[in-house]
Amino acid sequence: MLTVHIFRHAWAEEADANRWPDDGLRPLTPRGRSRFRKFAEKIAARSIRCERIATSPLVRCVQTAEIVSEMCGNGKGLDLLKALRPDSDFEEILAWIRKWDGRFREVALVGHAPDTARIAAWFIGGGNLDCPKGGVATVLFERNIEPGRGVLLGLIKPSFLKC
Repeated sequence: MLTVHIFRHAWAEEADANRWPDDGLRPLTPRGRSRFRKFAEKIAARSIRCERIATSPLVRCVQTAEIVSEMCGNGKGLDLLKALRPDSDFEEILAWIRKWDGRFREVALVGHAPDTARIAAWFIGGGNLDCPKGGVATVLFERNIEPGRGVLLGLIKPSFLKC
């Protein structure tokens, strides 16, 4: 049994080619960091734990994943996973998850919209999920880690927790 928490990165600076010619370097806003930290504290209090975390290598995702690691994880390093960049490689993400089955009970992914919602929907067999900035979808795989075999345990939006 493996639970996968799928986070969409927190609130980032607006795209601006003058400030960030490489959009991959665009960071979270100070308010975005603070708001997401508050959200992560609240979900950690609800027993969300992330024993292993993979993140898109883009700065805004790495910064989000660092907060997830600090609040909900073990504070250890992050796995930079190119497959979580925009236009995610779902099969490669699935391979990363399968690698941890049997070793951990909960892992996390940190990525971009619309891919985070699409990944969660793919895991549960379809549907149209809305994963807002800083939100998390939680999917449980009871046996086989295969597309369509997951069970959606929840979708938590920061606004639900007044963050």
